[in-house]
Amino acid sequence: MNIPNGDAVLLDAQSIMDVICSALKYGEEQTKAFFTSQGQGADRYLAHNLVRFFAKQYFESAGKPVNDLDETDYELARLGNNGLQLETEKYCIRIRKAVRGQLPAAGSRMLDQFYDQRMLQFAGVPEPELLKLVVLWDVTPDYSLTSLALALPRYGGNGSEPEVYWSVPIAMDEMLNPPSAQDDAGEVAGDDDDFPMTAKDDGSPKKQESDSENDD
Repeated sequence: MNIPNGDAVLLDAQSIMDVICSALKYGEEQTKAFFTSQGQGADRYLAHNLVRFFAKQYFESAGKPVNDLDETDYELARLGNNGLQLETEKYCIRIRKAVRGQLPAAGSRMLDQFYDQRMLQFAGVPEPELLKLVVLWDVTPDYSLTSLALALPRYGGNGSEPEVYWSVPIAMDEMLNPPSAQDDAGEVAGDDDDFPMTAKDDGSPKKQESDSENDD
C-alpha cells in the first residue's frame, strides 16, 4: 500500500503548514477588518472569498520572507475565484473551507481530478510525483478561525460524497505561537504524550459531507 501516515506527512510538511496557517490567519484578520470598516457583520458568501483573497496576497508577498523561505520552496497556482493551491517539492496542497468540519464535495472537473487518488491503495503502483493534500479551514460566524486540518483525499467526483484516507488536525495555536526556548527547557519528561495530532489512519476511506462552496 502506498498510503502514507497522516502524522508523518504533517510533520514532514510542517514548514509549509506554518505558512498556510499564517496566511489564513492574515485572511481572517483582514476580512474581519473589512466588515468592521463597513459597519456590518460578516456576509458569509463574500467572507469566504475575502479570506482566500487576502491569504493569496500573503502567499504572493509576505509568505516567503516572513517565514524565511526561498523562492523555490513553494509556488502558488493561478486559479479562478481566488482558489488557493500551493506546490512544494513533494506536495500539491489545495486549501478549502471545510463543510461541517469535513472535506467539501469537488464541485468541478478540476477538483474531481485532484481528489481522485484511488490508485494509492493498490500495491505495486508507482508513487505519484506529488502527493495531493487538502488543508481544511473553518471559522465562527464572525469569521474567527476555529480549526485547521490536513486531509488526504481518496475520491470525490461524479456526484458522490467525497472520501478521504485520513484527516489529521493541525495545531494552529502552536504554529502561530511557537514555544520559546525557555518553555522548551521547562518541559517535563512525558509531555510528548500530549502531542495534539491524532491521525484517523487505519487505511480505510472516510465518507465526507457533500455540501460545498465552489472556490475554483
